[in-house]
Amino acid sequence: MSETLQPGIPIEIREVVQQNLEQVEKLFDVYLQFIQRGVAVDGICSAELSNRVFDYASHNVTTAFKFAQRLVLVKDAQQLASL
Repeated sequence: MSETLQPGIPIEIREVVQQNLEQVEKLFDVYLQFIQRGVAVDGICSAELSNRVFDYASHNVTTAFKFAQRLVLVKDAQQLASL
């Protein structure tokens, strides 16, 4: 039987979820870079506008991934409420 941090959530599951989050975050960074290069080449938007939009999107994605990583580590309802 595997160790658990709380009933029903094995540590192995948490580790797999954390690894998956890290992989998805890396892939999304590559995707955002691809999009940024495409917008810059397109020339429809000004460079300043496209950089600002990219910065907002990048910040939002980074924040979401950090929250997801903290969510994976929650051990009880009190920790969940404090997020």
